[in-house]
Amino acid sequence: MKSTTITAIFAFTPIVFAACSCKASVELTFYGYPDNDPPSAQTAYNCGGRNYIAGGTGKYDDPLTMASAAGEFSQCEIVYVPYLEKYVRCK
Repeated sequence: MKSTTITAIFAFTPIVFAACSCKASVELTFYGYPDNDPPSAQTAYNCGGRNYIAGGTGKYDDPLTMASAAGEFSQCEIVYVPYLEKYVRCK
């Protein structure tokens, strides 16, 4: 009986596959909001409803804030950084 119930749940659960890619050669630097001039935790975009403030824990549902050169990533794109074992969001 349990196997039938589990099968039914999986049969009606939609599976979504998102396209992803890997970038092999990247440069990772660590700057914080005190390095800004003037020091500020403000971001350029309001991704995830954070009211233009950097932050996050690194989980997929609460990624860290990441800055990048224009055109490297899409606005508000979530990226996994294996070195940190955390998710980041491009702002």
